[in-house]
Amino acid sequence: MGAIIVRKPHRERPALIKHLTSSMFVFHRDHGVWRTGLIHHPFLKAWIQPGGHVDPDENPAQAAAREAREETGLHDIEPVSLIGELEHHDGIAHMPMPAWIVEHEIGGDNHVAEPHIHVDFKYVGITRSGRQRTTPDHPFRWFDRGELKSAETLDDIRALTSTLFDFLESDSPG
Repeated sequence: MGAIIVRKPHRERPALIKHLTSSMFVFHRDHGVWRTGLIHHPFLKAWIQPGGHVDPDENPAQAAAREAREETGLHDIEPVSLIGELEHHDGIAHMPMPAWIVEHEIGGDNHVAEPHIHVDFKYVGITRSGRQRTTPDHPFRWFDRGELKSAETLDDIRALTSTLFDFLESDSPG
């Protein structure tokens, strides 16, 4: 797990450990309607995008794809870049670009009991089939734009997903 120690921004506040996490907003177009697949988080008691800690042997894009597969049971998820792909050059490994990188202060979790910060690389993925091949780690459900408005979710998830619905409906990849 990637951990970064940050310097104290103020003398009164102790330094917080930062953990690298990755998540993926998964989308599927069903009969011309875009839907996002969310998991019900056991601690937050809310519908959110699948995600988790970056393991030591993976980069954030690999972690987002792994977490999305494990937590949703979907296996044909392809990452989507919102800004295009970089030109590949010999010897340079490229990975998909996250849509956003955000920091969340966490009171504690199953990795560290003390307060710390999750630096979350938020990716976008599309599944063509929308069918689960394995049993997901968490309850999983598809939401269209209208259903998401009344879903038990976090305000930032609702806002970010709405932005992604706008992008997908205007660009229509997949």
